Amino acid sequence: MKWLICFVGAAASFGTPLPKGAGPPKPATGQGPKPTGKLNLDLNSDDPPTGFLPDEIIKPEGPGDTTCPSRRDVSTGRLARFGLELFEEMTKRDKGASSALILSPLAVSAALALLQAGATPNGAAEAQLTEVLGLEHAEVAAVSKLVTCGDQAEAANAIFTTTRPLEDDYVSLVNSVHGARAMKLEGTFQPLNRWVENVTHGKIKNLMADPPSDGMVAALVAVLYFKAPWAHPFEPGNTEKDGVFTTAEGSEVSADFMRRTAPMRASPKIASLGGAAAVNLTYGLREYYAILVLPDNSGGAAMAKTVKALAAADPAEWLKQLSRVQVALKMPKFKAQYGTETILEDLRQVGLDDALPQVNLGAGLFNGISDEAYVADVLTKAVLEVDEAGTVAAAAAVVATVGAAYNPEPPLELTFDRPFLFLIFHAATQLPLFVAQINSV
Repeated sequence: MKWLICFVGAAASFGTPLPKGAGPPKPATGQGPKPTGKLNLDLNSDDPPTGFLPDEIIKPEGPGDTTCPSRRDVSTGRLARFGLELFEEMTKRDKGASSALILSPLAVSAALALLQAGATPNGAAEAQLTEVLGLEHAEVAAVSKLVTCGDQAEAANAIFTTTRPLEDDYVSLVNSVHGARAMKLEGTFQPLNRWVENVTHGKIKNLMADPPSDGMVAALVAVLYFKAPWAHPFEPGNTEKDGVFTTAEGSEVSADFMRRTAPMRASPKIASLGGAAAVNLTYGLREYYAILVLPDNSGGAAMAKTVKALAAADPAEWLKQLSRVQVALKMPKFKAQYGTETILEDLRQVGLDDALPQVNLGAGLFNGISDEAYVADVLTKAVLEVDEAGTVAAAAAVVATVGAAYNPEPPLELTFDRPFLFLIFHAATQLPLFVAQINSV
């Protein structure tokens, strides 16, 4: 028998906030204490808001809200390192051929957790999945709930079955812990594709091509959708039209560049990232932030060096090197898509070779799901859109009131007019929701 597991990397669209009550329900995993206190936001700062404990999640109150788990009650294991190592393997295989590579480490982890929940107890697959993720499947579900607890991110899971029966205990387990409802395919992937399109608000269409293979048992699907406004908007009137972006192949393409000069957390050179420059841009209530990373030189070798360093470095350490400076930022607007592509071999390279063997060894790796089930393929698809829109109007720059003798240093100029990395982090856990390499716009 075959077991096909599908990862939907997610749709990330930056614009207006999600309406209240939009999107799929959150997984029913444990609850923690609700943050209390007054939320103090300095709209001219990229610093986290005050009035909350640093390990708690900022959660807007409103109809239908559920209590978010506390950061202190949830471990992220080694999920961040796993996601960045997986992204590095994808870039090695791609070698800059794609206009963009986009991965959601959280969506991949959530889909692997669905698989982990059905691994044969004390078997090789269970041990390896737990080692690579650093968490049990229920703990991954708790992380997913923590990271998507606000109104700007949504996570959803599902299992799509064929005529072959699954273990009733498994179906019940993934429904109760991961919120994954079982649905029928009935000879076509259209029910799966329609579900994915719905929960990604139309961003990901036609994930799977018909027909399902004859030996298919089921498809496991994890989706992450993110939509948030910038905390500080780019003024559309400042956008430079028809600028030049130099692609990974060395050709020049036209691009519109958003521009803003303001105090930001940035660094012109981070040694642990191979000398790359980086800048932090925050979203909404600062539950999430984007990091743009520009390699120290153009060309594939510099990008590969930066990605390799990113996979090896501890985000908590190199993020501390971003200091508050005046930045003249110039970055392109873009819409990027990746997939549907297989990442099966990439997962084997990061340590899942026993859990995802190249041939069906008949070893009963996932007897909790179905006898003799094994993984036939792992697929991902993702989109990423970045523009000026969607933040509360506020001063784009903060100028300190000083005496006449003050001579300010010129701003740090960061121009992203060649291939760069774009990462979205959850602030409280420093877990990457998305990692992207933008080779062309």
